[in-house]
Amino acid sequence: MEEKTWTCDCCGELISCVEDGYLEWFKRLDSQIKTIRGMSLVHRYQKCRYSKNDEQYEYKIDGSIKLAQALWVYLGNTGLQELLDILHKSSPPYDEVLSMILRLHGRSAYEAAKRSIS
Repeated sequence: MEEKTWTCDCCGELISCVEDGYLEWFKRLDSQIKTIRGMSLVHRYQKCRYSKNDEQYEYKIDGSIKLAQALWVYLGNTGLQELLDILHKSSPPYDEVLSMILRLHGRSAYEAAKRSIS
């Protein structure tokens, strides 16, 4: 199996093992608009993750809450399905989720996901 690495969206350094990665984003939950924004692949260490101030600010703006999971949850076939579920349960724009699918699963998964929302 090929070794994978990713670049942290916060510090720009490599995430060299799955256990060190974390995926987080904000989701607007009020009304019927379920917009995703700020989807980031970061180190699981607090210095690279959204802070409490970020969370409070986003909640104040429009009621968005932070959602986060370990990177391994979004890898493999099950992980791709998790990302597709996020995609289908959210409102446009879909760019951030599609971009994460591309980063974690490659071009063919990205194209399939894009077709599924068209």
